[in-house]
Amino acid sequence: MSRQSPQTGLLLPSREALLFADSDLTLVIDAARGAEQAGYDSVWVGDSLLARPRGEPLTLLAGVAGATTRVTLGTAVLLPLLRHPVSLAHVIATLDRIAKGRLVVGIGPGAELPGTHAELAALGVPSDRRVGAMLIGVERTRRLLRHEETGLELQPRPFRPGGPPFWLGGSGPRMLRLAGGTFDGWLPFSPTPADYASGLRAVHEAAEEAGRDPDSTETGAYLTVAVADTPAEGCRRAGCLHARVLRCAGRSDGESPGVPCGDSGIGCGVVRGVPRRRRPSPCGATRPSEPHRLQRHSQSAPSCRGWVEMRQPSAHIPKPMRDILVVRQS
Repeated sequence: MSRQSPQTGLLLPSREALLFADSDLTLVIDAARGAEQAGYDSVWVGDSLLARPRGEPLTLLAGVAGATTRVTLGTAVLLPLLRHPVSLAHVIATLDRIAKGRLVVGIGPGAELPGTHAELAALGVPSDRRVGAMLIGVERTRRLLRHEETGLELQPRPFRPGGPPFWLGGSGPRMLRLAGGTFDGWLPFSPTPADYASGLRAVHEAAEEAGRDPDSTETGAYLTVAVADTPAEGCRRAGCLHARVLRCAGRSDGESPGVPCGDSGIGCGVVRGVPRRRRPSPCGATRPSEPHRLQRHSQSAPSCRGWVEMRQPSAHIPKPMRDILVVRQS
């Protein structure tokens, strides 16, 4: 059984650049370059067309690939339904070439939001059976990357034979079975420790039922955290950014009385590959040296639960991004 070492990564501010930086997407490239220099192991981008608008993720990662040499590049997560499977395979193969094999494709069907249905409707794509449609499209994309579709051969070929690894985002029973039985990795969104432990068991069981080595499926957890020295400061920062995001989105409930807004940021995290057969620490984290306290943050409201200690790289990423953190392992 292979033993996995902890790694950390950064979710790049492709949405925050629109919300707070007048759509200056060079911020994303600069943040990726700074993260690599600071010692992070990976950088990630999210995806949304209308529901939560941001820069197009595969285009951004092409720019990031040209600005970096070492970090893994990932999508957390890509929405395949926004793209035709043939075009998606072409772009992924091209990006894998530019990145020289550093790409990880995390995918998901999109959150159950009015904006998700609106963006699919704008493309003429039905949204009532998103998971099934996504799986059909992704399977074709992966066949094309493996050059297994008769009569259709795309160029360029991906950097790695068969293309980059695909991780499945989600925590429902069907998604857990698919992650273990079909995909290369599992990436749940903001799980509790108990949910992560039970989901990991389900992924391993599905892998075994499919005749796969459970340890061959990479595992992770996408977390949102506020970096602070005390629980009170973590809650203050979480509440501050929660209010700022709501105000920028035009929500009248964005005001949070009693929560001052200082110079802080908050971001999302990916924890990859919690050591096998070992119960994860709170939030799925390990406890290496140079601890830094992290506060989990709900997408709907700040929370003061789930404190963990985690490695902090010795150098700092640029100031606008200093509190936006991803944690992953391999």
